[in-house]
Amino acid sequence: MGRAAENTCVSLFASMLLADSMDEAAEMRSLPPISTTTRLAAETLVARYAPAYIVVDQQGVELLRSEHLRSYVARPPASGVASVVALACDDLRGVLRHLMDQATLTGRRVRANQVSYAMRQPDGSTVHGWVDLAVENLPGGGQTILFFDVDDGCIQLDASGNMAQTAASWASALSTNQELVRLMASVVPAFLFTTAPDLSVHDINQPFYDYVGLTEEAFLAGGWSSVIHPDERAENQRRWDIAAAEGGVFEHEHRLRAADGTWRWFLSRSVPHLDSTGKLVRWFGSAVDIHQRRRDEMRQRRLLAEVQHRAKNILAVVRSLLSRTLQSATGLEDFAAHLSGRISALARTQTALGRTVDGAVSLDELAHQELLAHGGQISEQVSIDGPCVMLTDKVAETLGLALHELTTNALKFGALSEPQGRVKIAWTTKPSENAAAGTTHLTLNWEESGVALAANLPGHSGFGRELIEHGLPYELDARTEMKFLPSGLHCNISVDLKTPPQGGPLIGEVE
Repeated sequence: MGRAAENTCVSLFASMLLADSMDEAAEMRSLPPISTTTRLAAETLVARYAPAYIVVDQQGVELLRSEHLRSYVARPPASGVASVVALACDDLRGVLRHLMDQATLTGRRVRANQVSYAMRQPDGSTVHGWVDLAVENLPGGGQTILFFDVDDGCIQLDASGNMAQTAASWASALSTNQELVRLMASVVPAFLFTTAPDLSVHDINQPFYDYVGLTEEAFLAGGWSSVIHPDERAENQRRWDIAAAEGGVFEHEHRLRAADGTWRWFLSRSVPHLDSTGKLVRWFGSAVDIHQRRRDEMRQRRLLAEVQHRAKNILAVVRSLLSRTLQSATGLEDFAAHLSGRISALARTQTALGRTVDGAVSLDELAHQELLAHGGQISEQVSIDGPCVMLTDKVAETLGLALHELTTNALKFGALSEPQGRVKIAWTTKPSENAAAGTTHLTLNWEESGVALAANLPGHSGFGRELIEHGLPYELDARTEMKFLPSGLHCNISVDLKTPPQGGPLIGEVE
């Protein structure tokens, strides 16, 4: 076929395509046909931008082709005949054969979109691109194959396979994708990073620099050791070495220093990127803030230890109460009554301790609830006065039992056994002398008046007196004194108290 025949074919295809599309559009919009001048001008433009095409016979042998078809289908050999499928570039052969077969079977036009291809050129370079393919049967046999180039440009590779030219569309797409990745990395609630096999940083997202308060240059100069807590640096390096040697995942919980100098816990996790030979190329990793989770876990462990401690302590106290009550009881009924009262006092103390987060109870609450539990009238017969003093569980349990015994004794033999009797409970505090820092010295006084105590004293030393004179010094290192005066009992208790914990720092945590 000559140049004139090719131009005629192009004009023919352009006229057919344009006529079909314009007539359909005009019919749909109920518009009159376009003028001859407009049609001819449009046909010229369509011919200029017409797709590449090839016409084949029933055996798929080329009959006619457009000039710029060379990117998709090679020229037939000088001698011999070859089908268009055999001459097409490798990436298009399978798709082209399938489209031609489907067009023959269905008798309809078939199409495939966005088919990628790579075509080696005579100079040794390779052209990469994407193309839409359409195959339509011709009357009387044969087929027309159209190639619609959908790539704005292409990548040129030289004979060695090195990139020689980058298409503008690819560069633009790459730039857009990189910007999207940067935007996503800047909003995720984690630090994202890539490092070389030697852990030198390739890239890290902006939230990390915002947290540590360092510029990229300052961080790269100091490396990871400049922001990881000293206590975790050796373990961090050890885990990196194991992960690198085994080609496995790195994972470590450690602290990172914030811009304000405080430390927070993070979970760092990295996975290796290996090449085709299994060689480590880089690490991809993230660091997620787990500080609150660590605090919650530590609080749970502390609460569990506290529960276990209290359970053991209560069982020991109950066992002691049982044994001492049995020794001092005058009979079964007396034993049951005293044991019930003492266990109830212990239960009241535990209830008060359980209402506070730090497991402490005030001395004022302890005194009030013990007197009220026995029907004492705080406003008439009993006065309670003293500053706020918080007691830990062991001190509260022991002093609670002491107050219970003093109250029981006052009800049976002392000031609360007579309407005119009075009980004054008062305490003072001051810094402890010759004691550890943070301790407070408590002096508690119990004074009874308005009753002739001497006539009503029991004939033996009971559990209450044993607890105050011997139990408190043993359990709390307290100093106690009991005086049975004619006007009533006077009891003095002096003890050094440690300040209850107020949710201090976590174990292993730096303030």
